[in-house]
Amino acid sequence: MNLFKRVAAVLLALVLIVPVTVSAASPAKTKLPSTITPVNASLTYNGANRTANTLKNGSKKIVNGTDYKITKITCDGKTVSAIKNAGKYVLTVKGIGKYTGTATVTFTVKKASPQLKTTVAKKTYKVKKVKKAKKSFKIGATSKTKKTYKVKGNKYAKKHIKVSKTGKVTVKKGTKKGTYKIVVTSRATKNYKKATKTIKVVVK
Repeated sequence: MNLFKRVAAVLLALVLIVPVTVSAASPAKTKLPSTITPVNASLTYNGANRTANTLKNGSKKIVNGTDYKITKITCDGKTVSAIKNAGKYVLTVKGIGKYTGTATVTFTVKKASPQLKTTVAKKTYKVKKVKKAKKSFKIGATSKTKKTYKVKGNKYAKKHIKVSKTGKVTVKKGTKKGTYKIVVTSRATKNYKKATKTIKVVVK
């Protein structure tokens, strides 16, 4: 009987020493579909890095760094490091956190307006004033891209009206009555669209 008690005591001690492991089932993860869409399928260039753009799996939003990570980005077929410049993007993403699987995302970043503005839209002179002396003024154009200036019209317009590379307009002495036009062009670039404004010079 004493032997039985001793064996029972040893077994009880072993049970107390060895930890009891309770296995908890991991929560089920959601697999991403093969293609998912961004919340904004079409963005406009603003100079900022848009890599953190939120995506959506069906109607549910998923967030970069929490629900997925980007493993590859291409813009117009070329591999890039971030979403910034205008172009067509294809992203390869991998689910993390509550998500698993990989997916591709397609969207565009459109060119922005260069925001071409001028301080002068129209300038009017009396012919008798121009007959005595030349007149000049500055167009005062501002834009996100490089600007060019060009006098439009026949050979007489280009003979009487001159414009410099900086937008200074000269109405020459003896300019005839008429309406003359100067076109300001903000050049197109990778990220900005082309824009134009017409400045009128009226001699009456």
